[in-house]
Amino acid sequence: MSYALCVDTFRHPYVEFTESFRFPSVHLDRLRAEEVAEVSSLIQSLPLPWLDGFSPLPADFHPNAGPRLYWIRDVSTQDQKLAFLFRCAASYLGGCATPLGPPAQGIAPSFETNRIYFHCWLVPIKDFKTDSNRITGFEADTLQLAVETRHAKPAEETVFRGGSLLFDSLDFSSLNRSLSERFSFGARMAFLSVYMPFVIEHLSLCAHLLHPSPKIQNTLPTMFAALLRSAPDDFASVPAYVEDFWKTYYESFVFERILSPGGNPHWRFVSTPG
Repeated sequence: MSYALCVDTFRHPYVEFTESFRFPSVHLDRLRAEEVAEVSSLIQSLPLPWLDGFSPLPADFHPNAGPRLYWIRDVSTQDQKLAFLFRCAASYLGGCATPLGPPAQGIAPSFETNRIYFHCWLVPIKDFKTDSNRITGFEADTLQLAVETRHAKPAEETVFRGGSLLFDSLDFSSLNRSLSERFSFGARMAFLSVYMPFVIEHLSLCAHLLHPSPKIQNTLPTMFAALLRSAPDDFASVPAYVEDFWKTYYESFVFERILSPGGNPHWRFVSTPG
């Protein structure tokens, strides 16, 4: 079974496989233990090496997690705590799947699909929360600019926005674009209208990975830590070798425009870093 990496109309990344599979019915408020086990087993059975070395986070790791699963991997460098955080949707999303039963109050139906919607970030960490040497959560190392941006927004712009059951978050779209443009270091940037390599999550500056392959997972922590060292002076002293790395990283993204079965514009990446 092969796959392609795509981004949908709402700029949500997904993996599209050549064969379909079945997701179970799940609760929308909080995944039950048996649902977590079933969805986890499905995700890990697919031919993706991305989660090698990752550990599942508890279902209640995020208070607003809803029907989503998280995995984490500690990739701290000598001078910077870092984690890869992987999140996937576990419920029926509409438009990309065939429901296999009627919906019920608070419960998503099982469905057949050939897609997995996901996000993966490289996150700066202030401290890990552990239990018996297992990571159960973390405190992110916040970016002051993100905190200031949040507090500067009018009240109506700092609420969780609707319109997506997938990945609701505070609206940092303008800041995300500004940061991604800043860290392009002269690379071509046409794809920024489709996908941003740097985003604010957990009020932190995160590297947003479209293709979290083992190779790029082994490379990014060191280069991202080097970039973060310039944060105190507003990234004015980024070393030339770090700039060159991120420029090359940007220029590795090549994509084509496609249409979804419903006729909406989507984008398929034919080349990604790693």
